[in-house]
Amino acid sequence: MMGPMQLGARPLDRIVRAPLSRGHWRALAGMGRIYRRDDLPEVFDRFLRSRGDYPWVCPIRTPIGIVRPQLDARDDLLTVNEIFARRDYEAPTSLRVAVDVGANIGLATLYFLTRNRSAHVYCVEPDPKNVARIPRTLAAFPGRYTIYETAAADADGEATFYVEDTGRYGGFEQDWKSKSITVPTRSFTALIDEVLEREERIDVLKVDTEGSEQQLVSSIPERQLERIDRIYYETNTSEPFHLDRYRHHFDCQTNALVRHGLEA
Repeated sequence: MMGPMQLGARPLDRIVRAPLSRGHWRALAGMGRIYRRDDLPEVFDRFLRSRGDYPWVCPIRTPIGIVRPQLDARDDLLTVNEIFARRDYEAPTSLRVAVDVGANIGLATLYFLTRNRSAHVYCVEPDPKNVARIPRTLAAFPGRYTIYETAAADADGEATFYVEDTGRYGGFEQDWKSKSITVPTRSFTALIDEVLEREERIDVLKVDTEGSEQQLVSSIPERQLERIDRIYYETNTSEPFHLDRYRHHFDCQTNALVRHGLEA
């Protein structure tokens, strides 16, 4: 049986439905907030019409000023808009500690670091090509991030990890990806324990692993949940977990769990 039609990594029916989502309108509105007026024509041309050469330095307005990450492909611009404009992983300016599981080239980490001038982020990323780009993305923030070059999994070891040229869609599931590498794995629970040995709390835990998010998030034990305030994870359909502790919201493939009593 044939699977759903795809355009690149995205199912075609999801692309057709995109204009109906409030999140996509939120992204367009957010672009006016995070980009300078003089930069908007070029950004829209690159985003909506796929024009422009890469690498390209992308100026982004943040609470601590303008940052300028280098983007190597249009896929990186899509990520910037999802994170900074659409605010898929919205974090308060009081953020102290975030854990970025599936850090890619560090754009979500960059978002967390720019909420203020003191937050620290723990990045978990197994693809060596992406890991090599993280310090470039975060060049303005030395000493404020820690990189774990590993894949979060149910146990320590090694695993086959499927990748494609942009580095955006790597994961344990092959799907349409044609390349594979062997990567080290680390117990997800042990990783979170290690962070919590250093930090009092985790303000934001973000999980984007292209297929294993449900397994990872559902496995978080109570002793860790009581010290995590927000959890973001990507799935194709709404997948609420831990509702005794968190409010759940789902939009644009992103599940948000926000601790009861915290502002959304």
